[in-house]
Amino acid sequence: MLKIALTVLLVLLGKNNVYASDDAEEARWLVQTATWGTLSWLEEEVSSMVTSIGEHDGSLFINIPFGSEFPGSITISEAQLIPDQFEGAKCGPEGDLDPEDPRCAKLTLSGKFEVVDDEETKKIGQDALFASHPAMKDWPTDHGFTMLKLNVQDLWMIANFGGGGSIPTEDYYAATPAHHPVVGFGNRKTTEKNVARKLGRPEFASAAAHARWLVSQSLWTTISTDASSRLSDGVAWGNIRSVTDGECIFASTGLPVFYLPKPDPTSIDVLANSNIALSFTEASLPELIGDDGQICGGADPEDPTCAKISLHGTARVLGEEEVEYSLKSFGTTHPRASWLASGGAHTGGSYYTIELTGMEFFRNYGGMATISVDDYLNWKPDYGSDFDKCEPRTQSTANATPPSSGEEHMQHGSGEGGQMQHGSGEGGQ
Repeated sequence: MLKIALTVLLVLLGKNNVYASDDAEEARWLVQTATWGTLSWLEEEVSSMVTSIGEHDGSLFINIPFGSEFPGSITISEAQLIPDQFEGAKCGPEGDLDPEDPRCAKLTLSGKFEVVDDEETKKIGQDALFASHPAMKDWPTDHGFTMLKLNVQDLWMIANFGGGGSIPTEDYYAATPAHHPVVGFGNRKTTEKNVARKLGRPEFASAAAHARWLVSQSLWTTISTDASSRLSDGVAWGNIRSVTDGECIFASTGLPVFYLPKPDPTSIDVLANSNIALSFTEASLPELIGDDGQICGGADPEDPTCAKISLHGTARVLGEEEVEYSLKSFGTTHPRASWLASGGAHTGGSYYTIELTGMEFFRNYGGMATISVDDYLNWKPDYGSDFDKCEPRTQSTANATPPSSGEEHMQHGSGEGGQMQHGSGEGGQ
């Protein structure tokens, strides 16, 4: 009788799980469906920025100003694909998953971005980019836009419980794009609070106000790290994590909090080198979805008027008082990720924020906005303004003392490599 029960259970799970043979198909589907991703690269420090992408037969193309060859990565999330799910940080076929839930597929492609020289490949890339980004045809010719193709050397994806893993490049290119949503396990949702947000972008009196609003409203980010110790020297790597910057902008600090499980590749990178960048874009905000369903009010994700910011600095483990408030904040902003409000994943891990050293912020034509770290951090919202309201956090949690250097980093286990494993995963009971 027990054998029969186990057999039935395995059959049922088999219908709902993403198996290794489906991983490449899922990865191809993500690249084919996404119109933008987060580009990560290394200069003097880890850098990142949102960029528009085009795809043809698995090949990924970008078109950036004054581009030249460089090693880097592109990160894509299933959470960015359905605008109707942006409100409340939803993901999945039924909108009942958090962006950080393992079943909300996340993919990072790493390798070398190479300038496209031959005319045949350039035509293929141009057609792919223009099909997804028609406005790109009219971008100014004097801005030095250069088409680059990613020579993929590593693919990492997580699309189910049990941790992420690598996908062989030959499997990726041979696969037919297909989505394999994971259903049948139920969600991990807490009681959802009424935190409906005012739609539309407010008027901003300063670049600092706009930047702080963008970060505060964002519910997930790409964390870019130096992956030299894990992949190859000089490669930056991106990973999707849910974030919270207070229950609303009146409780924000501009320094979002994120959680890293011990086995996560980002944890391993941060242990080796705490330098990080956090990328945010209005292309993922419900406030900017137009009546026609277009993201960013119809602006291209790479267009400067679709505001985007990259915060760079070092990762810091939160102090005890900071964690206490962050659990409350995660409970409000991420009701579909109960583990984030209750101490984290069963694998163990730590809550982090960023020690900010600089930023790149694009909000309009004419180059980067001028904004200092002090201006950004010291900005305060006017309670009479048209922002969503909540109780401000106490001064002690807003300015808690960082932990001592001996507590600065958690200890990390292994488990990031290999093929997809589908057992109990992050946040499981």
